Amino acid sequence: MLLVLNNYSHDFAAAFFLSSALILFLLKKELANPDIPKELKTKIFNILSKIGLISFFWIILAGIIRTYFFRSFELNESIKKGEVNILIFKHIIFFLITILGIFLWKRLRKEIYKSNLKAN
Repeated sequence: MLLVLNNYSHDFAAAFFLSSALILFLLKKELANPDIPKELKTKIFNILSKIGLISFFWIILAGIIRTYFFRSFELNESIKKGEVNILIFKHIIFFLITILGIFLWKRLRKEIYKSNLKAN
C-alpha cells in the first residue's frame, strides 16, 4: 500500500512541477509588464518556484523508491496486463515534463530578474 501511495505521489509531484512551470509561462507577458510592482512579480515567481522545487525534489526522492521496487512491483504488473509499452511511454512523458519544467523555470527566472533590473 505504501508503495502505491509513493508511486501516485511521484506522478502527482510531476503534475505539480509542470503546473507551476506552465503557470509561470502563462504569466510571462504579465510579469514583464513594467506597471506591475517588482515586489509582486518576485513574490509570484518565488511562490511558484517553491512549489516547483518541492515537487522536483519529491520527484527525485519518490523516484528513487519507485526505481528500487520497479522490477518487483510495477514492471511485473505491467507485463501481466500487457502494458509495458504504455508504462515506458508514461515514463518518457514524465521525464520530458520534468526537463521542460526545468527549461521553462530557468528561462523565466532569467527574464523576470532582467525585467526587474530594468524597472529600477
